[in-house]
Amino acid sequence: MTIVWTEEKIEFLRENYATLSNIAIAEQLGLTANQVKNKASREKLIKRRPITDHDRETIRRLYPTTPTKEICELLGRSKETVYNVAHNMGLSKDPEYLRLAQQEWAKTLAESGKGHRFKKGQTPPNKGLRRPGWHRGRMKETQFKKGVRQGVAVQLYKPIGSERLSKEGYLERKVNDDLPLQGRWKQVHRIVWEEANGTVPKGHIVGFKDGDKTNIALENLELLSRKDLMARNTIHTLPDDVRGAIHVMAGFRRKLNRYAKKQD
Repeated sequence: MTIVWTEEKIEFLRENYATLSNIAIAEQLGLTANQVKNKASREKLIKRRPITDHDRETIRRLYPTTPTKEICELLGRSKETVYNVAHNMGLSKDPEYLRLAQQEWAKTLAESGKGHRFKKGQTPPNKGLRRPGWHRGRMKETQFKKGVRQGVAVQLYKPIGSERLSKEGYLERKVNDDLPLQGRWKQVHRIVWEEANGTVPKGHIVGFKDGDKTNIALENLELLSRKDLMARNTIHTLPDDVRGAIHVMAGFRRKLNRYAKKQD
């Protein structure tokens, strides 16, 4: 049914929308509250009615056990207004009401999806359309093949047994092509030590007796615990002149950093 909004009805809506409820306006115009609300939205009208004692009493009485939407329609108020008034009055929904409402919502949600579920024995509509090996257009010929390297990967590939120098200065050797990538390379001095002594125990490392990372001879390698390594590398084991130089350099770096911060 088409709603005819005459100039008189629109004028009445504009004059009274801010002070009367949607239900009261609807009764005057012979319409529904929703029709009044929708027209007011199109006209960009805003409610500016102050909260009355009647509004507060209605919210106090109904809010704990009544859907907020129904209270809004009854008072012609927005949800935000009803929520704010209820909050200021210290009101909250009754726990039993919330439990029942949640059950009803879950039931409605379950019922709404029944028509879209697969039934026992039902054949999927796309059965047979996506078989292994199926390809659209040139997909098959342009796909990457498992175990086949292409493009830049061919240029960057290093065969097993290749060696490189790490950023820390250790000589490393490629031992496999497996994943993860960082597991493909192993320090050569560790390989040499393990070939002679077995797997390095947990919490230990293989170090160099003379401190030279390029001297990978077995007689120059030794097994150290993390604690021993820390003690060996501490500044207190260094000569007095070296320790003094380190302290001077550290102080210089701190001053340089403070100066840089001031400049920023």
